[in-house]
Parts: sequence; structure tokens; C-alpha cells
Amino acid sequence: MLEPVRTTLLVLVLTMGSTATALGEDCNGNGISDRKDIATGRSADCQMDGIPDECQLAVAQTTLSVVDDVYEGAVGSEFNGSVIWLTGFKVEPGQEVLTGVRIGYGLMPEGFPVNIGIWSDPNGDGDPTDAILIESIQTPAESPWLPVTIIDVEFPETVIGDPGESVFLGAWVDSLPGAPDAFPATYDADAVAGTSWWITSAGPVDPNDLSSGAVEFGLISQIIPNFQGDWLIQGTYCPTGYCGESKDIDGNGVPDECDPDCNGNGIPDDLDLENGAPDCNENGILDACESLEDCDDNGIPDECQRVGGNLLAEYFPNPDLAGPGIARLDPGIFFDFGMPGARPEGIPANDFSAIWTGTITPPVTGTYEIGLRHDDGVRLFIDGDLRIDRWGPSGGDLDVVTEVWTQGEPHFIRIEYYQGSGGALLEFVQRADGAGDLEPVPAEWLNPTVDVDGDGENDVCDVPDCNANLVPDVIEIAQGGDCDGDGVLDACQAVDDCNGNGIPDSCEEDVSEGLFAEYYASQDGTGLFSNRMVTTIDAQIDFDWGEGAPYDLPSDAFTVAWSGSVRTTDAAGIYEFAIQVDDGVRFWIDGELLVDVWEANFDTQFVSVELDADRIYPMRLEMFELGGSSSCRLSWTPPGGQTEIVPASNLLPYPDRDQDGIDDRCAGDCDGDGISDAIEIASGAADCNGNGVPDDCDLAETGAAPSTAWWRFEGDGVAAADSGPNGLEGVLTNAVRSTDVPLGTIPLTGDGNTRGLALGSGARMIVDDPAEVLALGTGTFTIEAWVRLEELADTSGNGQRQWLACRKPVGGDQRIDWGVLVQGGNYPDSCRAVYGGPAVRTGRELVFTAGDGSGDSTRKWSAVSTLRIDDDDWHHVAVSVDLLGRRVRFVLDDRIDDVEIGERVFPAGEGPLQIGCHVNASGDFNQFLRGRIDEVRIQPGAATPARLLDFPYAPVSTDDDGDSVPDECSTTCPGDFDGSGSVGGEDLGTLLGEFGLTGEGLVADLNGDEIVDGADLGLLFSLWGECG
Repeated sequence: MLEPVRTTLLVLVLTMGSTATALGEDCNGNGISDRKDIATGRSADCQMDGIPDECQLAVAQTTLSVVDDVYEGAVGSEFNGSVIWLTGFKVEPGQEVLTGVRIGYGLMPEGFPVNIGIWSDPNGDGDPTDAILIESIQTPAESPWLPVTIIDVEFPETVIGDPGESVFLGAWVDSLPGAPDAFPATYDADAVAGTSWWITSAGPVDPNDLSSGAVEFGLISQIIPNFQGDWLIQGTYCPTGYCGESKDIDGNGVPDECDPDCNGNGIPDDLDLENGAPDCNENGILDACESLEDCDDNGIPDECQRVGGNLLAEYFPNPDLAGPGIARLDPGIFFDFGMPGARPEGIPANDFSAIWTGTITPPVTGTYEIGLRHDDGVRLFIDGDLRIDRWGPSGGDLDVVTEVWTQGEPHFIRIEYYQGSGGALLEFVQRADGAGDLEPVPAEWLNPTVDVDGDGENDVCDVPDCNANLVPDVIEIAQGGDCDGDGVLDACQAVDDCNGNGIPDSCEEDVSEGLFAEYYASQDGTGLFSNRMVTTIDAQIDFDWGEGAPYDLPSDAFTVAWSGSVRTTDAAGIYEFAIQVDDGVRFWIDGELLVDVWEANFDTQFVSVELDADRIYPMRLEMFELGGSSSCRLSWTPPGGQTEIVPASNLLPYPDRDQDGIDDRCAGDCDGDGISDAIEIASGAADCNGNGVPDDCDLAETGAAPSTAWWRFEGDGVAAADSGPNGLEGVLTNAVRSTDVPLGTIPLTGDGNTRGLALGSGARMIVDDPAEVLALGTGTFTIEAWVRLEELADTSGNGQRQWLACRKPVGGDQRIDWGVLVQGGNYPDSCRAVYGGPAVRTGRELVFTAGDGSGDSTRKWSAVSTLRIDDDDWHHVAVSVDLLGRRVRFVLDDRIDDVEIGERVFPAGEGPLQIGCHVNASGDFNQFLRGRIDEVRIQPGAATPARLLDFPYAPVSTDDDGDSVPDECSTTCPGDFDGSGSVGGEDLGTLLGEFGLTGEGLVADLNGDEIVDGADLGLLFSLWGECG
């Protein structure tokens, strides 16, 4: 019955659409063949395919539709099965033919087959129970995630019915995963036709019997109570037969494929330029298409980046500052990012981030307030120092710091910003000498290029950045970061900074009074030591900051830590300490926590402790400000003394337990037993050569300090022996012994090395630790190993992480004690406090992490190094955790990176040690080290480079006579010509060699008569044996 109707309508199509002339097709219907239109120039044919451009640019007409193209939601099934969604229509005049379908897909697996069909309604009742399939096609789902992607699908030219007849247009999928994994059917909630149907079935769809096996069958408003809307599916018709073949998004009447598109992004160059694509030299050519020098590879030619009046901006389509990004030059920062054109094309309205870098040069000398008004999070760096840190949601907050600047002196700035959701605002403002309102920083103060060395080149490209903070070293050196004047940034000379305070030892002043003070900005008043802003020596703790804060710190969000020692008076007995503080306070003496009130507090805290006379005790005081007024005072009442602020003369800015006048962190400790060499010698240890090192160390055959544990992997089987004193045997799973080792002899010890361990997915070593020998959270320790990676990481997901070691209970999620990652991946993102690291992480950095074993993820912290492994070579890795010095030292081969840790280390947790993996809450092992390891060793103390396994060791002294005394110190006597401490055969040989000789200077002339003869021989035999 349908065939005659279809034939009739095909004639109608030719009448309505392109016509034919004697010379061929006439797609534009002007009575002239397409070929003649093109030949005479009436029509352009830029593709030279014989079809006039105006026909290829024709727009398909929407025919079957009850929606407005706007997506409001999606629907899915609760079970795995098949789904059909279709909408009923009445065919109107001019809608008799279908040539395309516009459909919106919701959440479905990428590439999942979707069937699109048109059905007739034989009885015309608008119910698809009796629907008959007219035509269908299959296409893959192109949008794997919400929100929906609306696409146009070419449909075979199909006659669907006569005007007034009822039809159904819809789609179906077979064996689709259930919700929430799939929400395929999208709808327009504003549509009110109410003719959309929903059908589900357990088996495959029979498109010719839609009710067959149906579990649900009905109007969607019947299936889902209170539902309003219709499916986002429309029929289209192309009268020319070429609709959609070409697009003209720039509206110039030329198909886009014929317009210049030098960057190949499918957008004509003129539209790219109109949308803000960079053309910094304004020559009409996209910067990306010119062969211009771009030393920092940011897409902006160097010649344009040298022009002042801008900052270099890089925008990222995520909130994590994770590249690649979109670079442009911004003439200042005063943005409402919700306004059109405020964001570069391709940057979403929510969940994006950006970085601005360059210099700001003040026009006059004076005091400047520099601020950021922001929604949401921001960070401001000035000359490499973090001055504002508000990395969290906000609502137009204003943060201001004060700087004293000199006219014409440029200062390096870096601004980081992220937008979560809702309002999006960022304003970079200033005010000079307190005059007037805060105003936008003028463009003429700004320059996107840093050129402190004046060579005309961008410093970012032509000078080192040894600490990877994206501030060229020359800038930090110019700002006083090279105290010894050797041209190397102090922060990169950690090996010459014995106490880890960031100042090379050669520049340390001889300060003997006061306390070492560290001032931190503490985001949102959490009391964490998040970002150290200032270090100094405070003579006493006697401060009242009122409603303000020291050093331009946030007035209601800062923390301070004073550390060093307290020296008692000449009286022994009870010392009473009083701490007047607003707000939280913690106080230690000799390692014992005496006061712990880490909350809003206005009360004076009193504590009494018995101390010896004339003794030096380690001391530490921490405070944090939560809101309102802020103050901190430390007083004492010594035995028989008066109450007073603890005098500067009774304070030391460093720990000195052995009272030798040397910072304990700098005193030599050759055997790593925690007692300085000077104290051991003063207590009776021999130092015959007077070099300040006990003889036992001078004579040591190995430079290795005692190990807590040392797994060498030299044996066979699944048990890995511990060469340390505790017998902590490891058990191997899927790990294989390997002869691929970094070197054949261990430099520090001289031990041979023939085997390592090959690891990979599923491979690990587990070390049970019932005595909690490895519970190192409260100690100071070093872990080291050789590592060779076969895969390198990024920050894209948890699976990128690679663990060298991890101590936590199996199945104890978040209950981390401590761990070391050789590829950090995205791990730092899971920690409440993060110290150190580069400005932008790659995922390949070394990371140390610690927690308190409680399972509270907010109490995890990590130290991130700028050192990273970027290749598949063998590398020696060491991590030293020094709680006394409040730092984590990373060593990668011959490079060192010291990271200051503001957060106090938590008490140790429980659990085994996992080598080469991590364990999750379900007890599953994951995040494996993919590669090889060798010589995993843990030792007590924060090891110096000279105590690491890769350090070549040679004894200072020899002991040829085996008397445990360095040979240079052995007792000698007449006849002991070789200085061995005894008269023996070697000495007899010396005498016989000179026997009969005469003259001065003869070694064997014992009686001094200038001849070696029998008398000397007799004396030698009389002296035979040990000297003395």
C-alpha cells in the first residue's frame, strides 16, 4: 500500500528541490544548469566538484520537531538491556521527505551503536504498538559524557507519508549498560507536545514489533511521574540534496574548506583572528602559522612578548593549572570571566585556571598596596616569594600586601587563579602611599618578558632556574638570594647548609641569642604551617599585634614557630613558664609536649618543669591566629627568681643538646649515633691525630653508618634477606631477581653487587614489622635505593603513581604512616598540606608523605621535590627526614633538594612496609613501581651525602700493625725504623741494608758513631719487641 504513495512523493521532491535542465542539474533552481552557472561565473565552485557553492552551503530545513534544540536532561534505564525512545508527529505539507536527523546523545560508552529509525502509524492513533519501520540507519555514539552533544546524522532520502498521517521518529540501543553508566535519551523540558514514548526490554529490539518483550512501554510522562518534555530528536529535509556538505561559519559566502586555515583547526583564519587568536604583530597572519622564534614554546612570538604593556597569560581548561594551556597577552588583569570574550575560546565557564607572569615596574619610589580581588582561588608571588595564598572558594574577597619599591626597579610577579563554579572574578589592583582607592594596575607598569640581565632575551629562556620556581635565578640573585656572591642561588646550595635554614653556612652570622622564628600564612585560619613567608631571629617572644599581623601576613590566618634552646640559670629546680597567647599554642621543652591548646583560646597557659642548672634544653613554641586580636608572650619564673619575659641571653636560635656551642645539626657525627664527634672525644674517645674525628671512624673500612634495614636482593627464592641488625626479612610476590644492576661494587662499603629486583604490575615485597622497628614517623631517618623506571608518569590519575616504599596497614585506607614515591603522579593533590615542589608539577617528581595512621585524610602531608626522574636509566634516590631541622632532603644522584616542612610530623602508625607498591582500603595492592630496584636501605638519622651508598669511601687512616691505632699515631721507639710501634724483622732488614756504611744521617746508626756495625746490631736485638 505504501509503494504508490512513495512514488508519487518522489516526483514532488524533484519539483521542490533541484531541477534538471537539458544541460544537467540545476541545484539553485534558477533555470540554468549548474555547469553553466559555474562556467559563466554566476556561481563559484571553490572545491571544483561541479556543484555551486551556494548549493553546498544550503541549510537543511527542520521538519519533524517539537523541541527548541536546548538540552535540559537525560534518561536512562535501571537495568542492563535495550532502550527505545521515540516521538510521535503529524506530517505537515512539505514534511513528506526525510533526509537527515538531528539527535542529542547523553551518557553512553564511546562508539556504542545507536540505531535511528522512522516508523509509520497504520491506525493513526499516535500509539507505536502497531508501528511499522520505514527506514533506519546505525551510527556510533559520539558523546561519551554529559552534557549532551547534538549532532546531525545524514539519513537516506525517505518518503515518510502524506500530510496528516501519523509517524514516529526515534532511536534504539541494544544491550546498553544500566544507569548510572548510561543515560542515552536526552530531552527538552520546555517541550509540551507530550508525544514522546519510552520502551525498555531485556532482549534485543525488534524494530518491526516495538512491544515485543517490553518491560516498560508508554508515554514517558506515564513512566516517570511528573515528567515534562519531549525527546531531543528532529527530522530535517534538504531541498538541494547537498545540505550540510559545507559550512560557512565566518559568513563570507565561501565554504569554509576553501577559506585559508593555516593551523588546520577547521576554522577559517579570519574567524580565528576575530575570536582573538594571537596575531601580536597585527600582520593578518596567525602567530601559530608563522615561523617566528618562540623560546618558551607558549605560542607567542618572542618579538611580541618583548613589547611592554601586558602580562603573559596562560589559561587551562581545568582547575589544576595542568597543561597544555592557551597563551595570550593580557593588558592587565581586571576580569569578570562571565562576560563575553573575557576567556579565550576553548576555556569553559567553570573549572578553569590561569597563570599570569611578567614584571611590574613602579613609576615612583614609595609604599605600594598590591592586591587581588578574586572569585575563586588565587596565589600571588612577588620576586619568587608567595605573598598571597587563598587557594580555595571565595566570593569576591580582597587580599592586599604592602611593598616598599624603588622607582624604575622591576619586580617579577606570578599570579595563579582558579575558578570553580558560580561567579568568576579577578582584579589586580594597587594604591600608592595610601592615596585614593585601589585601582587596576596600569598596563604601562607591566611587561610580559623578564630581562634582568639586559641581554634583550627572555630570562625564562636564557638563564637557569635551579629551584624550578619559574623565577629565573638571575632575578632571585638580584633580590639578594646569593649571599656568598658565587653566582649560584643560595637555595640551590643545600649541601653547604648544614642546618637547613636556607642560608649557606659561609654566610651565617654568629648569632648566639634569641630564637629562630618562622612566620607562615595559614590559609583560612586552619592553623597549618602552610606557606613560610618570613624567617628571622627574634630576641624574645613578647608580641602584641593587636588587630593586625606581622610582616603583612593575613591578619586572621597566620602561624608562627619559634625554635632553638633555652639556657637555665645557675639554679636547679622548678621553672614556671607562662604563655599568654591569642589563639592556639603548643610548647615543648626537651622534646616533651607540655602545652597543647590548638584552638581558639584567650587564657594564659602555665606549666612547671624541673630543670638542671646551667643546662641547655631544646625548646619550641608554636602559635596560630584564628581571628580578632593576636598576641604571644613567653615568660618564666626561675627558682628563686623574678617573673619576666624570658631574656634573650637565656635563648639560643639552634639546638645544642651537647652544649658544645655548635648547632647540633652542624656538628660532626661520623658514626651516626646522635652524639657529636666533639662530645665523644671529650668523653674519652681517642683522637690521636687531633683531626676532631674519633679514631674508630678514621680507621673504619666502610663509611656506612648502622642500618635499620638493608635489603640487597643477592639471594634466591621468595625471601629477601635483611642485612641490617633487625632481621626484617621481606617476602616477594611476582618480583624477579635480576642481574641488571646499577654497578658491580657498592661505593660506600666495597660490597659486591650482582643482583637487583625486577618489579611491575602486581609485583611487590612485604616486610612484616610486629616490633614496629620501621615506625619512623617520630624519628629522623633516611631511605635510599637505586631505581630504574620503565614507565614515566604524569598527573592524569592515581594509576600514574609509583611507590618505592609505603608503610600502612593492609586495607587501612588513608592510614598512612610514611611513604616515598619515585613518580609522584597526582598524589600531592590528596594531601591537606603540601611543601616544596615546582610551580607546575609533571607527576615525575620525588615525593615523601606522612600521616598519623588515623585514617583522617586531612592529616596527611607531603613534601614534593623539584628533582624528578625523566628517563629509563639507573638513578640513586635518597630521602632524609629531619624533624629536628624541619626539612626533608631529597637526593637524586649528585643533586640535592631541601624542602622545608612547616607541619609537625605525626606519631607513627602501624602496619607492614610495602616495597614497590601501595595498598588501598580494600586490601588491594596498586600503584606499582614499574621497573627495577636495588639496595633498598633504611638508616637512622638524616644522612649526609657522605653516608649514602653511592658515595665513594676511603679510610682516613691505616692500621697496618692491627693495633686499632692509626699508624700515624702509633707509639715508636729506637730501632722502630718503620714506625710500626714495634722492633722486628722489617727493622732488622733496614739495619742490614745499611750495615758497614759510614757518615751522617744513617737510619740504623743507633749509637750515633756515624757507622752501622755490630754495636748497632746488638742494640737492635736488645730493643726487640713492642715499643714502650
